[in-house]
Amino acid sequence: MRMPTTRATSSLQMMPRFHPPYISPSDSGTTCFQATRRRLGYLERSLGNEKMVVKVYGKAQAVCPQRVMHCLVEKGVPFELVHIDIDTMEHKRPEFLQKQVALPFPFFPLYVALAFSDPVSFLSHSGRSPTSLTETWSSSVNTFSLTSCESRAIVRYLAAKYVDRGPNLLGRTLEERAKVDQWLDVEAINYNPWAFPIVFNLFVLPIRGLPANKADAGAAVDKLNKVLEVYEKQLSKTKYLAGDEFTLADLTHIPATRYIVENCGLSHLLDDKKHVKGWWEDITGRPAWKKVMSFVETGGSNYSP
Repeated sequence: MRMPTTRATSSLQMMPRFHPPYISPSDSGTTCFQATRRRLGYLERSLGNEKMVVKVYGKAQAVCPQRVMHCLVEKGVPFELVHIDIDTMEHKRPEFLQKQVALPFPFFPLYVALAFSDPVSFLSHSGRSPTSLTETWSSSVNTFSLTSCESRAIVRYLAAKYVDRGPNLLGRTLEERAKVDQWLDVEAINYNPWAFPIVFNLFVLPIRGLPANKADAGAAVDKLNKVLEVYEKQLSKTKYLAGDEFTLADLTHIPATRYIVENCGLSHLLDDKKHVKGWWEDITGRPAWKKVMSFVETGGSNYSP
């Protein structure tokens, strides 16, 4: 019996200890053939049943954890929500700050830890860490893990890792992906800076019984309204922000905008914009978002599709 001489390219060929010997048709009844077939069957089952643990650390009612949970639900990925009480500053405790290895700033109350465990297969890993993400690989326990504390980086990672599951959230071509990235940046740079002071001053502080800065909130409302006028023009051309398919560009807007519309008394910002209103009703009517809201309202800690 001899080993294949071609260079390994498949998942099965990445594990030398499971490389099957060359077997000719005349060997099909031998003990060696039967043992090899059993071994390959076990290997294929193991590769097809990757054990996965996704933990989302944060407060269920907070915007950033909801952004991540929505992406996971869209992709049909089970996860565990580990509640962190940001009202009591639990996220500033040393044990949680240590997990924020990529962006060690105490005002980031969200991080996600992912572990993928397979008792058989070894996954290839470049050893490089993408910006704002930290990846580790331990061949001794056959586990790949990632920890990140920035929700937009997390949803980009999840959408790429599970690109074959659920809706395509990144765009199908390089051009589409560029448009998705463009609108993700718009949300982070031009939208969220005005959405945050609105929600903080008109919702978060009042429910805590703390004084709010209504002047800051009012100024932010005016700024956000101008941003939404730009959105109105875009959405008169395409069904969604980055094109005619729902993507991360739309998903990332939902949590904060929901608080603006439902809890800050500012639904008129959308109501007087025909295309923005239609877009909003569309994206918040998605089954995945409804599942996230149900999960939050019922105080869930484990989600399974």
